[in-house]
Amino acid sequence: MFRLSNLISSVVENRPERTLNGSIAIWNFTNRCNLSCLHCYSKSTLDEVDTLTTEQIKKTILEMKENGVKFIIFSGGEPLTRKDLFEIADFCKKNGIVTYLSSNGLYFTNKNIQRIVDTFNYVGVSIDGDEPTHDHFRGLKGAFVETLKAVKLANATGAKVGTRYTITKETLGSLEYIFDLAERENIPKIYVSHLVYSGQWGGNSAGRNLLNINSEGDVRPDPFFPLTVGNIIEEDFGSIWQSGELLDELRIHPRKQIDICNGASRARAYAVTGDLWSEDPSCYLTKEERE
Repeated sequence: MFRLSNLISSVVENRPERTLNGSIAIWNFTNRCNLSCLHCYSKSTLDEVDTLTTEQIKKTILEMKENGVKFIIFSGGEPLTRKDLFEIADFCKKNGIVTYLSSNGLYFTNKNIQRIVDTFNYVGVSIDGDEPTHDHFRGLKGAFVETLKAVKLANATGAKVGTRYTITKETLGSLEYIFDLAERENIPKIYVSHLVYSGQWGGNSAGRNLLNINSEGDVRPDPFFPLTVGNIIEEDFGSIWQSGELLDELRIHPRKQIDICNGASRARAYAVTGDLWSEDPSCYLTKEERE
């Protein structure tokens, strides 16, 4: 994943790259969702029951703040299925934590849109191609039309809004369409996932300044990581985040692999080879280029 606007500004406008000052957490607050997306790693349904209580979440937010977490991406499932989501986001704001909402947009309405954009520092809505591609990828006919309405609704408020595009073999043919759509609808940002595996420019940051908490409270170095490092229900976040051989290994920078990507995805390496520390099998560089 990467920030395209950051790349364009740094290369075309000769401006310095923006970097994160603090850790970022991708938090799957719920496993409930109104879609059935092909790429979903949480396999969410509307029948799921939330495990984490509001008070448990608030307690963990304070612990995360003490341990340098300054950004939280509200994800899911569909995060807007949680009735306490605004309360949680307001609590983050009160404690100086920047919040991003990652949504499919299907719960955006004229009545709640101002509350959404006023609550979150940034709102990202997923659009993964033209209408047939998006509907197939998201598992619901008519999803594209409603999601685009949501983007327009949010964008009309003047708030910070963007689209989120997951590039896969199913959606690759829509890459040009996504940029045409952004230009046509005056959408200021496009967030592209899985086009570049280097994370936030300093290379893969899983376990270093990136983490994931799932709807069951499990803490992982990133959402796709095959191993957990603890659970916030069983112990406080600081104890989890400040110790452990796995995190120590992940925080070596640069790792054994090349500097620019910091070895890229450890989850992908493990999935293919069974070895967390092998080369990322999707690396774009040849062996000669890497060496």
